[in-house]
Amino acid sequence: MTSGPVEDATTSAKHDTERHGLRVLVVEDDPSLRDIIVEALEGEGHSVRATDDGAVALRWIAESAPNVVLLDMVMPQADVDGFEFIARLKTAPPEVREVPLVLLSALGPSLSAAIDARSASALNIVWVVSKPCDLSELLSVTRAAGQQRRGRGRASG
Repeated sequence: MTSGPVEDATTSAKHDTERHGLRVLVVEDDPSLRDIIVEALEGEGHSVRATDDGAVALRWIAESAPNVVLLDMVMPQADVDGFEFIARLKTAPPEVREVPLVLLSALGPSLSAAIDARSASALNIVWVVSKPCDLSELLSVTRAAGQQRRGRGRASG
């Protein structure tokens, strides 16, 4: 005997991902690094979308806000790099603006120094990870940022 509605396999898989894994958007122009990050995140049970262009990422984030975005700041071949992505995000609807951002950058300390606490809070930047990055640190930061978003979503929803 069932105590509630019967779920189909798609709904059940979606609920399983919501319980155990995060929805992560990776915006990285280096295909090798992007593949490594995607493989590591999927290996932890997260649902991952990846692109090499911020314009594509902005469309995706508007369609279905992820729990966290890993955003490369410097993407010279992209239509929209990380800086432009953040600038455009400022005018997005609140549910999109509130997605935590983990910035990935070879700019290192200079990028961290340029982002003060008030800017980071206003733009929902939760962490800056220098490249080359330690994969275990990146995974840990991603989990923490995604859980933070998830917690806010449950409390307000």
